[in-house]
Amino acid sequence: MENNEFRELQLQRKDEVRELLVITLEGREIDLQNLPEPKTNNTRKLTHNQRKLALLQATAPYHNMSFTEQCDLVGISRTAGYKIIKKQNFQEYVEELLEFQNRQFMGTVFKTLEDLILKSRSEKIKLDAVKVYLTMTGKLSESKTVTHEIKQLESQEERERRIIEMEHELLEIDGDLSE
Repeated sequence: MENNEFRELQLQRKDEVRELLVITLEGREIDLQNLPEPKTNNTRKLTHNQRKLALLQATAPYHNMSFTEQCDLVGISRTAGYKIIKKQNFQEYVEELLEFQNRQFMGTVFKTLEDLILKSRSEKIKLDAVKVYLTMTGKLSESKTVTHEIKQLESQEERERRIIEMEHELLEIDGDLSE
């Protein structure tokens, strides 16, 4: 075998391995080699294979791979996989990955809203997109106008005057009854 043929065979095998490391699931590319860095010291303790399994678990809604297939793709046994997924730091890393995916998705949402606002010909669509954007960013919320009339509180002098008037009225009533 010539040196060039051997080199081509090596490159072909590297491409095959790369295909296993970057899989496309329903139009979504998942890179099993370049994983997001864990955030906490606890999740940093996970091995690369454990993090790959976490990524497959976090993206489970996008593929129909069984747990056994996920473990095979990562290169671990199913039994080892079940032990891994029970670990607290594994579950924390899955949560980190889901948060990361959510941030990426929100970027797509904001880009779509921006396109609607800038490129739409319909004023209604533009206004609806602005309303959604402002609501998502917390700058717009439903408001209600509440009005209530607060009566002026009477002063102590006014109260005393009213009490005296009421006493006079009572005395007049008592005087009329005794006659």
